[in-house]
Amino acid sequence: MTGFSLRMKEVHPGDLKNAVIKYLNELLEPIRKDFETEEMQKLILNAYPPPAPVQQKKSKKNKLIEVFEKTKSVLALFSRIYRRIVVFL
Repeated sequence: MTGFSLRMKEVHPGDLKNAVIKYLNELLEPIRKDFETEEMQKLILNAYPPPAPVQQKKSKKNKLIEVFEKTKSVLALFSRIYRRIVVFL
């Protein structure tokens, strides 16, 4: 089977693709089984550790929201204190 066979349409490209996939899977199956062992899994984990979690930087918008939320709670506190002072006067 050569490129000439494909050009002469003796072999359909889909058939060739399926045959290559099947052959490659047969060749790779023993290698895949070797990688499934516990020893290889540990080796892979040591060689390629999972990435560390990335902390997101706070955007200016998020900082403003935080400041606003804190300000709201402080204003609410002052408001309560003010009402108590007014009651006593």
